[in-house]
Amino acid sequence: MNQSRQIIFEEKQKFSPLWLLVTFLLVPVLLYVKYKDEAFDITGLFIPISVMVSISSLFIFSKLETVISRDEIQYRLFPFHLNMRKISREEIADVFVRKYSPLLEYGGWGLRWGLKGKAINIRGNMGIQVVLKNGTRILIGTSNADAVQKALENFTVPPAS
Repeated sequence: MNQSRQIIFEEKQKFSPLWLLVTFLLVPVLLYVKYKDEAFDITGLFIPISVMVSISSLFIFSKLETVISRDEIQYRLFPFHLNMRKISREEIADVFVRKYSPLLEYGGWGLRWGLKGKAINIRGNMGIQVVLKNGTRILIGTSNADAVQKALENFTVPPAS
């Protein structure tokens, strides 16, 4: 393997099964509360059940993949990104691990945009903050901040010209 393409960090994250449980339990409970005193046609459940299945499918199949090699950072939030997004060292002005607030800074988890830039996250409150030379900021969530910190020691950002 080419030394510059050598992977120094790799992580795959999925949503917590708790989200799936909440999704599967919340909709039936809400339907029961709303219709417990009324007679209703079962076909009226088609839309709420479809919404529940769609949201659950997103949680089940979503996966954040992050790869750091010596010359680039790659990420993908499947199913929103079918291919890995690549950021080369030459594009990066700064990169570091930081603690953040998913709700306050970006409005939640997933593929998000906020005042501080773009965030791709699935869980937790630690991320790889990438600042590009053009000013764009991308935060990639991680569940393994210590390993990312060590990997970034081997990922050298070229000096600004």
